[in-house]
Amino acid sequence: MEIAQGIRSNPNIPSSFILAIKINSVEFQDKGFDPEECKQLCSALEANKFDFVELSGGTYESMAFAHKRESTKKREAFFLDFAKVIVPALSKTKTYVTGGFKTVGAMINALNTVDGVGLARPVCQEPRLCADILSGKIKGAIKQRLDQNDFGLTNVAAGTQMRMIGRDQEPIDLSQEELEQAFKKDMGTWTKAQAHDTGMYSFGYVDIESVKPNPYGVAY
Repeated sequence: MEIAQGIRSNPNIPSSFILAIKINSVEFQDKGFDPEECKQLCSALEANKFDFVELSGGTYESMAFAHKRESTKKREAFFLDFAKVIVPALSKTKTYVTGGFKTVGAMINALNTVDGVGLARPVCQEPRLCADILSGKIKGAIKQRLDQNDFGLTNVAAGTQMRMIGRDQEPIDLSQEELEQAFKKDMGTWTKAQAHDTGMYSFGYVDIESVKPNPYGVAY
C-alpha cells in the first residue's frame, strides 16, 4: 500500500500510470487469506487507486496450475471461482484472471465474471496468438502433446520457447510428435547438466539441438 501511495502522490508520475497487483488464490494455500480477508484486501487496494488486480494462485509447496475440480476443466479457468468471491467487492478496480485458458469460448465466458484474461504458456508456443484470435483467424491455442497438468514440464517448455524467440527462432511446435521428442531429448541433456552444476554457473532453459529450429515467423 505504501508503494502505491508513493506512486500516486509523486507529481512526476502521471495519473495515467497503470498500477496493478497480483493476488494468489486462497483455494490452493492451507494458511492463506480466507475469502472475506481477500475481499477486504481488494477493497483496500481499490481505495489506494490500483487499476487492476490479477487473480492467480499457488505456491511452490502447492502448485495451483492444475485442474483439481471438474468445473475448472469445463471452463479452462483455474481461478474463476476465486474471482467470483473478489469481484463483487470492487467497483472501480478491474479484475483479470490468468491460468488455463486455451479456447476463445472459455475466454469469452470468463468475461461474464472478470474484466479480462491473461495468457502465458500458450503465448510462448504461439507469440502471435492474441493477434490471430482478434483477427478471427483461430478459435484457440495449439494443443500440445505435453501433459498440461505437469507444471514443471510445461514451465520448462515455455521457458525454452521464449529462449528461442530471443534467438530469433520460431518456438518449437510441441503439438508435433517429432518435435516433442526432440525437446524431451534436449531437456534430458539440460537436466543432467543442471544436476552436475554444483557451482550454479548454468542458467536459462533448454537449447534445442536435436532438430534445426526454424527462423522466427516460419512455421514447422
